[in-house]
Amino acid sequence: MADKVRLMVKHLLLTVALVGFLTALRAQPPTPPTPAEAAHEEQQAGQRVNANRNLLRQVTILLKKQNESAERQRRKDREKSSSYWWIVGFTAALTSVGIIQLIAMFKQASYMRYGLAETKRAADAAKQSADAATQAADNARITQRAIVLIDNVKVTTKGEAFGLDEASVVIITLKNVGPTIANRVTFRGRFGGGISKAIAQTPNYTIAPQGTISWVSEPIGDWVRPVDLRVGQIDCRQLEFTCELDLTYVDAFNKPHAYHCGGKYQRALKEFIVTSSVSD
Repeated sequence: MADKVRLMVKHLLLTVALVGFLTALRAQPPTPPTPAEAAHEEQQAGQRVNANRNLLRQVTILLKKQNESAERQRRKDREKSSSYWWIVGFTAALTSVGIIQLIAMFKQASYMRYGLAETKRAADAAKQSADAATQAADNARITQRAIVLIDNVKVTTKGEAFGLDEASVVIITLKNVGPTIANRVTFRGRFGGGISKAIAQTPNYTIAPQGTISWVSEPIGDWVRPVDLRVGQIDCRQLEFTCELDLTYVDAFNKPHAYHCGGKYQRALKEFIVTSSVSD
């Protein structure tokens, strides 16, 4: 136990002595440098100052370049911003012009539709007027044109109690029953049955409204052989005596017309009665 105490006291004393020695060393002033060391130290300090000055100059140049770059960028941004707004303004102006043109086009289209509708109505009215005029003209041509018919076909005899004989002639009478004149009236035909004879084309006649013209044949005795036998057979109804007539004429409107008529002789009436007729 005593040995341990003495060992601890020794250790404590050694520690105190070591601390005191270190304190004494720290308290002593540093050894002054030699002239060579001082010159070397001064040279290194100058080099450090030059290095710091160069570093400062480089930093200054770098900062200046950065400022110039930043200024150029700001200028570009301002120019870009100005150009952007100019483009925006120009685009807006073009858009406005386009909208105005579109409105004008719609307005013009509306006017055109209205104009087309008015034009169509005018055209329809003109067509109706033309149709009405045409219809009126057609009606006038129909109602005012000449109408030429076979008024009668009679046979002459010696009297009411007598029949056909060699001196009998056939009288064909045409009548214009229309209100206007008939021009270039002509006809041709044929007698048939027991007495056959062609009727040659007649000259052109002009018939006034409600007027008549008559055509007279040659005496039957001139173109029937034997006349007594033939007329006797006709009077006794052993033979028929017929006629076919084709009539043409031109009305006052310069339109041609045609009329066909067929007839059969009746002894009691001394004339031909109509058996068929066709007119345009």
